[in-house]
Amino acid sequence: MTLHIENEDTEKAVHDLALRLGVDDETAIRAAIHETLEALEEGTSYAQRRNARVRLRSLLDRAAPDVIASTG
Repeated sequence: MTLHIENEDTEKAVHDLALRLGVDDETAIRAAIHETLEALEEGTSYAQRRNARVRLRSLLDRAAPDVIASTG
């Protein structure tokens, strides 16, 4: 699957994260996704899991128009 980021701000944010982590853009995205998934899975209470889901939903709502996934 190929991921196309069409929003310039999102692309800059990914690149900035990659620079701060000292990795390439793909690795930065992977790390962010895994960290989010861990937060969703490891919440010790219902409130922690719910808060992680709410944060993720907010991120997805903002990013959804900017990210187009296509097979490649």
